[in-house]
Amino acid sequence: GQEVRGSIHDGIDAINKEVESTTGRQVDLEKTFDQLVINAGNSNAEIVDARVKSDGTSYSKLGDRLNEVDSQLDTIENDLNSEIHNLNLVVNNNKSELVDNMSSIIFKDVIMTNEFDVSLTNIVKDNNHNAFTTLIKYNNEYIIAYRVGSTHVSYDGKIVIRKSNDLVNWSNEVVVFQDADIDYRDPFFEIFNNNLVLKYVKRFNKTTNNDDFREVWITSTNNINIWSKGVLLPNPIGTKSATRGNMCVKDGYIYTINYDLWGGTYLLRSNNLADWVHVCNLKENTNEGSIAYLNNKFVCLLRITDSDGDNFLFGESLDGVNWNFKPIPIRGGCPTVQEIQLSNYSKSLVVTYRDISVLKTSFDRCYFNMIFMDENGNILTDSYNISNQLSSFDMGYGDIIYDTNNIYISYYDKNGINLKKIDKIAIYNKIKA
Repeated sequence: GQEVRGSIHDGIDAINKEVESTTGRQVDLEKTFDQLVINAGNSNAEIVDARVKSDGTSYSKLGDRLNEVDSQLDTIENDLNSEIHNLNLVVNNNKSELVDNMSSIIFKDVIMTNEFDVSLTNIVKDNNHNAFTTLIKYNNEYIIAYRVGSTHVSYDGKIVIRKSNDLVNWSNEVVVFQDADIDYRDPFFEIFNNNLVLKYVKRFNKTTNNDDFREVWITSTNNINIWSKGVLLPNPIGTKSATRGNMCVKDGYIYTINYDLWGGTYLLRSNNLADWVHVCNLKENTNEGSIAYLNNKFVCLLRITDSDGDNFLFGESLDGVNWNFKPIPIRGGCPTVQEIQLSNYSKSLVVTYRDISVLKTSFDRCYFNMIFMDENGNILTDSYNISNQLSSFDMGYGDIIYDTNNIYISYYDKNGINLKKIDKIAIYNKIKA
């Protein structure tokens, strides 16, 4: 056994010595190769100089130094990619907040004057009472709808539409709704699932024993010559529905703000225009509301009648169900609030309304004005008189659309149905100055 162990020991020792010898010969071979490369006749002065770093570190071969440079570049690239990734996280986390707050940053106490007017088009003027406009662009055509009646409260009101390709030249009136002893009024347009949606009021004659009974209806079309069968919207509050309230679209639902004549405002929604769900009651003692969606939340403006007269409440909600309200220093009624893109980075709310601040407590004399607000209900500009006249309450009811350069506001006054074109770029440039 001792002899076997000895033989094994001697064998292992011989193997170790052979490995050491082989390793030594390999090192010698590499050194010899390096010397062959170095002394192969190609190491001119420029190559020899390139093997030395600026700090004096010398490399046996130029390839060794280039390999180290590659390694350093890889490290720098990895570090830069890491920094870029971290920077993108910061930008993405703050981008929404930056854009949301941009309007609050750039707006000043801007005095709105008529220097921003581009043009005024009188679409119709005749002996009828033409009022309550809504305006939209659909399938590359501009469409306006309004009520035609003999007086403001007559029971012969009909809803008509006109079309235009340029907002200057308009087609003849086409009647959409008209019935004996029914006052059709307060139309509003919206686009939902590629269809043009029209909301309107049917106000029934007292002779039908309905005591001025009112209903709000919805219809739609993809061809304005053929409208779908109307759908009666529910009123969770009372029996005198009214619709001085617009619509907005969010996440596959269309929302509409309505009010009962004496019971307050409420919010409905639908995903198919046929089935409507009561979302919430907004506020008692309010009417003539308007809704929009801006910077990830719903906003609305409501007219409230209290001991101080007619004022406005601003509301905001993340889900459309739970609302926070605050009063804002505007006296009047008939608000329309519309989200507007002022620039690539700035959104705000543009609001039109009847302003009764002249007499404080009466609609006997009022202006039809426009202001800009941010998504928190802060008024960003002075009021801008759209109608250029002081008139009775029977005016206003504006609707708003815009394009890259201009804002277009439809409204009515004693001159009939009008369209005011306002220079959006000029307003933005003055605001940000």
